Amino acid sequence: MNVETEQPVPNGADSDPATMDDRVANLMGLADDVDEVDADESAPEKASETAPAENAEAEVEFELDGQTFKGPQALKDGVMRTTDYTRKTQELATQRQLAETLIQQAKSVAAQNAFSQATAKEARELAGIDEQLEQYATVDLRSISAEDANRYLLEINQLRSRRELIDKTLRGKRSEFDAAMTEHRQTLHKQGSEFLRKAIPKWDDQLAKAVTEHALNDGYTSEEVANILDPRMVRTLWKAREYDLLQTQKADAVKKVTAASPTVKPAAVQAQNKEKGEFLNYRKSLAQAKTPAQRDAAIQARFASKIR
Repeated sequence: MNVETEQPVPNGADSDPATMDDRVANLMGLADDVDEVDADESAPEKASETAPAENAEAEVEFELDGQTFKGPQALKDGVMRTTDYTRKTQELATQRQLAETLIQQAKSVAAQNAFSQATAKEARELAGIDEQLEQYATVDLRSISAEDANRYLLEINQLRSRRELIDKTLRGKRSEFDAAMTEHRQTLHKQGSEFLRKAIPKWDDQLAKAVTEHALNDGYTSEEVANILDPRMVRTLWKAREYDLLQTQKADAVKKVTAASPTVKPAAVQAQNKEKGEFLNYRKSLAQAKTPAQRDAAIQARFASKIR
């Protein structure tokens, strides 16, 4: 009977599991696989280390006040929002300015109506006096009695005195009203100019004068132009002038192109056509030549036609 003897276990072998695992792996041929697993487990850590560099936001280009800048998309979005907000704020300010101008215009019309109503009674009385004086002027005082003539003269003098008093009163009221309206119109023109400077590029006194001249040449009277208080009408006149200038520039450009284009005379066209025909015939003769002699004859004929 054979008795199997147990091999002694080295001291410390049971206390080193990692060493035992490695030895078992070596015996089973799994050492490479273990290394690959360890490498795979460490890969996420390396990927996480490089992720910030790979995920860094790319820079984009954007324009601001005519200049080009580079930066992250978030910066561009912020700048665009700010620019859009500024644009909308400016548009709102322009609309508010226009609204204020229109309100002042409405007040001007209301003031004129109020003045007309306030002076309507005096105006009617003045018109009645003028009508009576015209009737008295048709009376021949020599054809009536002295008593009636004196009575007529007394009434005429009274009417004239009353008329002078009413006319003086109306002229005083009109003077005060005109002074107030002049100041009001100056305010309207100032507000209108502010609106136009925001609504029209490079609007200034020189451009305003050019628009006025264009309006006068287009049939407006000086009084009509002077009484334009609505800046929207002025902007419309500016657009009309810009359109006419564009049409004029287009016509001038067409004239320049036409003048610069070469003019082909009929004789030159005929010569070109003749040359083209002769060349086609020459090519045809070469294609139809069956012998070297015929080919030489075609070439000589072409040469002779060129030196004629």
